[in-house]
Amino acid sequence: MATEYKLPVDYNSLKNKPLPNSAVDDESDTKFASSAAVKTAYDKATEAKEAASAKQSPATTLAGYGIGNFKVEQGQGDANGYKTDGNYYLASGQNLPENGEWHIEVVSGGATNAVRQIARKANDNKIKTRFFNGSNWSEWKDAGGDGVPIGAVVSFPRSVTNPVGFLRADGLTFSQQSFPDLYRTLGDSNQLPDLTRSDVGMTAYFAVDNIPTGWIAFDSIRSTVTQQNYPELYRHLVGKYGSLSNVPLAEDRFIRNTGNGLNIGQTQSDEIKKHVHKVRTHWVNSSDSNVFYDKTKTVIDSRLRSATVTDDNLGDNGFMHPLLDSPMATGGAETRPRAIALKLCIKAKNTFDDVQFWVKAFGVVENAGILDAGTLVQNMQALSARVEQKIKENKQSTLLEINNAKADINQKFLQAQESLSQISTLKTVWQGNVSSGRIDISEKCFGKTLILYLQSSESHSLDDNNNIEPVSFEVGAEIEGKRGGGVYFSSIRQVIPHNSGGTRVYHVEVKKFAVTVDRNGTTIHIEELAGRFVKRIDIR
Repeated sequence: MATEYKLPVDYNSLKNKPLPNSAVDDESDTKFASSAAVKTAYDKATEAKEAASAKQSPATTLAGYGIGNFKVEQGQGDANGYKTDGNYYLASGQNLPENGEWHIEVVSGGATNAVRQIARKANDNKIKTRFFNGSNWSEWKDAGGDGVPIGAVVSFPRSVTNPVGFLRADGLTFSQQSFPDLYRTLGDSNQLPDLTRSDVGMTAYFAVDNIPTGWIAFDSIRSTVTQQNYPELYRHLVGKYGSLSNVPLAEDRFIRNTGNGLNIGQTQSDEIKKHVHKVRTHWVNSSDSNVFYDKTKTVIDSRLRSATVTDDNLGDNGFMHPLLDSPMATGGAETRPRAIALKLCIKAKNTFDDVQFWVKAFGVVENAGILDAGTLVQNMQALSARVEQKIKENKQSTLLEINNAKADINQKFLQAQESLSQISTLKTVWQGNVSSGRIDISEKCFGKTLILYLQSSESHSLDDNNNIEPVSFEVGAEIEGKRGGGVYFSSIRQVIPHNSGGTRVYHVEVKKFAVTVDRNGTTIHIEELAGRFVKRIDIR
């Protein structure tokens, strides 16, 4: 017998409930998503995720992100072709500032007629720049490494004694070899501008009572100037007058220029130039009148003569002098032209006393040797300035002593510059202890000076660097790449002592040795260098 089951709810109520639906784009409120619809939505989400991942994969270049107007890459060839903004590394190429590896930064902003290249030498502080105007590239210019152009005059507080990259603007000369860029900037001149000039001691008139700073009233010199307060003015005045008490007072005098017998500091009292007046007289025709009168300028006036009355008594004739307080006196209390009163002052302190002027000469000088080129020049400038100062302060120095001191300083300065021209561009390319055979140096020597530092093998150990004798010669640029290279002979002088009749005498022997430079310029061979070691090799 069949069993009948009844649903717990009425069918009529079920037919109004949501029904499953496989569509994924149906917005009905009376249907729900079936498994098929969920699967379709899942597949579409997975597909979208994979597409997004493909588009956002990590890029290794700016171009990978769609950026084509800025580049970061290693370049090659002609630097003139790099006009797209970016940073480039060129190990070599044409139209670079000079040989070597360079980082080139290009700045254009998209313009084709205003492109700038900024070149920084790899592993160095050297910076150069140039620009392209749409048709031509300009010459490379040294930016000095700090934005200050070579040759610019800059002032520093006087307490700054040796600013890096600068030479004091003191009018001295410098070595063209040491500072070639500065030499070119100054119009192929090695003369520094002289900005050490001082205006101390000059005079001026002021139309105000308040004297500007750095000036003092001329007539206050004796009471105001001391060696401590105004040392430069003190030296000038004492050097001229011997002491401040001998400096003349200007008072209310007019100022005259020197010359025609007048010297600096000489004073004069007031005076009327010698002159005469016309005198009326009846004594015109007397022959004795020639003694006191100029007969060529005599004018006879009949009103002064009488036809019937004459006075031949010369004893009562003469001159009478009126009193200054009589009605006949004319004029005032002094002799003067039209005048205006101003305050005479003297410059007591230099306008630029607190600063010193320097010339931008180089960026950073790095030497293989011990001496630094820039510091050496600055030290010599400071030495010269100190000696000049001592000479000025020493009032007992004779002219001969002063000239001798100056000559000595100039000689030392020239010697230092000569050494500087050799040291500032030296580069050590090899070190060791070799008496003969092959030596590989770290840089080509074509067109440069090869310097060998030799030491006698007698009484010296390998680590002893005393009594070094340098020998140098030029390596011709024309042998580069040529078969056989080049052979250079150089000489060394050896002092040999010996006894002669109980007296120790010395003579000098000249010995030659050979140096062969291979065609590659980085390999040399030493021959016939008997009794000596090569300790170091430099090039410049």
